[in-house]
Amino acid sequence: MTDAVPTVPVTSARRSLWDRVSVVWLVPLAALAIALGVAWNSFASTGPLIRIVFDEAAGVTPRETELRYRDVTVGLVERVQFTPDLDQVLVSVRVDPQVAPYVDGDATFWVVRPVISTQGITGIETVLSGVFIEGVWDDAPGEPLDLYQGQASEPLLSAGQQGVSFTLRATDGLLTSSVALLYKGVEVGRVGEPRVAADGLSVE
Repeated sequence: MTDAVPTVPVTSARRSLWDRVSVVWLVPLAALAIALGVAWNSFASTGPLIRIVFDEAAGVTPRETELRYRDVTVGLVERVQFTPDLDQVLVSVRVDPQVAPYVDGDATFWVVRPVISTQGITGIETVLSGVFIEGVWDDAPGEPLDLYQGQASEPLLSAGQQGVSFTLRATDGLLTSSVALLYKGVEVGRVGEPRVAADGLSVE
């Protein structure tokens, strides 16, 4: 009679994945997840980039110059460069996503800087804050443009203001910009920026 060979239980020396995971490894994984979350949130809250062309943009600086609407900052200049023909300045502005749908084809932009004239001083607030880009548009969402043409000066009608604009043509340019338009001694309007007409013989 032979003795029965006892059965010896055999277990694997290799530990499971959960046994091999150390708490130390959880720290960088958690940091990576947080970083990805912050990056995604930043990307999701970033507004579109619009491009505005100006004849000149003295004082406009990337990461410093603001885009304002009714004295509220709604964007920031990200890049300033020349157009391919070096004739104008191309300014790229990152716009707040809340107002971006309203910046459509009717939007108007101009650079606000200190101006001293016979009518007084304008843009005095830029002495401390630096120049900024002012924008006006209506309260109806619309389709954005690929490229906006910036203006040399403030438009005659501000945002939400009702009125009529018309053009006068003369053979000389005696009037200067911002001159008051009077009716029976009461100011009812003002003159915009005079310019030479397309025919080169008159002033508008």
